[in-house]
Formats: sequence, structure tokens, C-alpha cells
Amino acid sequence: MKFIQKDALNQENFTKEHVTAYTKPDEYIEYLEQNAINYKIDNIDCNETQRINITEYDKYDRKSQSTCFQKNGEPSVLREIYELNGIRKRYEFQPEGTYVTSFRY
Repeated sequence: MKFIQKDALNQENFTKEHVTAYTKPDEYIEYLEQNAINYKIDNIDCNETQRINITEYDKYDRKSQSTCFQKNGEPSVLREIYELNGIRKRYEFQPEGTYVTSFRY
């Protein structure tokens, strides 16, 4: 895992959709609708933390990426990208910066 401070590189530069810690689920859903992207929404309640997870699918109905938005508390967005070569990239957008992890799945 690598941590990149917000001053070193803008969070908008990590994803084509310009996701940041402050991106709202409704904004992202609007982007998906405008671009005719196939997706599914799951609400997750874990203790007192509420999250909304949006999973996206490619034209072959394979899971391509998921984005999890924290709905209460400190702003946080977690993006996982599933590559066809078995690599998964994870970007965790926090107000202080971005955590980047890459691993096999």
C-alpha cells in the first residue's frame, strides 16, 4: 500500500470520472446514467457506518469495478478496479490523501 498526500497529487487524477473523497453517490450515479453504464447498488450497514456500494459491469456482464461511498462520518470513497489479468487496484480516497494498493484476486 502506498499513501499519496493530497498536496502531492490531486485525487481527481486517479480515475477517469475524477472521483475524490468528497464525491457523492448521487453525483456518481448521474454520471453512470449519462454514460449508459450497467451498474448495481447495494446499501451496506456495518455497526454505525452506512455505505453505498456501486458495482459496475462491462458489456459482457463481468464486474469491472466497484465504488463504495461512506454516507456518514468522515468523507471516504473506496474504488476497486478488476483487471482481466487478475490484478485488482484499490484507491481509497480520504480527505488527507489517497491510499493506493494493487494485488492479485
